[in-house]
Amino acid sequence: SGGRVAFGEVNGRLADQLRIDEFVYQDAQQKIRISGLNVEWKAWTLLLGRVDITNVSISTLRIASVPSKNVLTMPLSLQLPARIVIKQAAIGRLVLTELGADGQEVKPLELKAIIGSLDSSDLVHQLTAQVDSAWGGLHLKGQVQTNTPFQVQGEFTYRGQPNQDLPKVLIQGNLSGSLQDLRIQAQSVAKTKDGLTANPEQQASADMQLHLAP
Repeated sequence: SGGRVAFGEVNGRLADQLRIDEFVYQDAQQKIRISGLNVEWKAWTLLLGRVDITNVSISTLRIASVPSKNVLTMPLSLQLPARIVIKQAAIGRLVLTELGADGQEVKPLELKAIIGSLDSSDLVHQLTAQVDSAWGGLHLKGQVQTNTPFQVQGEFTYRGQPNQDLPKVLIQGNLSGSLQDLRIQAQSVAKTKDGLTANPEQQASADMQLHLAP
């Protein structure tokens, strides 16, 4: 059966600026609740085959899903129906939970202060992202090709404490390879390219190389 959709108060114009106080979608497998959605975009760019969004912001996004037993498989393509450009996107709180058989949401994972951008074409998706959590903050800039094997190139910075029993770290690294054969290299640094500095009394030494493949 199909899902159910509910809207709160809607203000603005669909052509350029729209605010929705609350949006809820629910079906048998998931429940999505968006609070405080603001969108600024240029609807006329649809005539050019492009979706041009100047700014999109969400106060709180909650996604609850029924756990799946299916094995994840790679898609045939990452191409989108149209070119999408999002100059600035922001989510105050992102809460991911499991949806139990009784409808209760359990095992919450909360991310905060998510900021990003996206420039998508037929050949490549270019993106930036910044997110905070209880384990620290992550900055990411990279790109992924839309055709198999989905070549990846990017760099990231992590600052935080992944576990209360572990020391704090400031790590800078890069991504290479593809989504089917991903390589991650990272090491602790005293200062990052964008000016973040580590506390030498707390900084732990780290050097990591991961190779993720089927």
